[in-house]
Amino acid sequence: MRDAGHRLELHRQPELLGDGWLVEGQPFWDAAQLSWFITPNVPSIMNALNEAKNNRGVSQQAVTFAKQYDADLVYEKYWKPALKEIAAWCRSSQS
Repeated sequence: MRDAGHRLELHRQPELLGDGWLVEGQPFWDAAQLSWFITPNVPSIMNALNEAKNNRGVSQQAVTFAKQYDADLVYEKYWKPALKEIAAWCRSSQS
């Protein structure tokens, strides 16, 4: 995991980073949702993109991480059971 600045603990979800770069941001209060979120810092994004460009090559860590989001895997593991449950609910609510 690479760090393009200090880490923001608010909503950073490092489990979704894989082999990418963390960027800086600033907290922003969303009054409609009564919740904080992070607005990414544009210069920090540019720095991370430049670092990614300068460190080209295939990262086996990134490839391994991305495999969990393979469309067929996601369909079989998540969508198929959910659709089966929805179909059963629809059939039961028709009677």
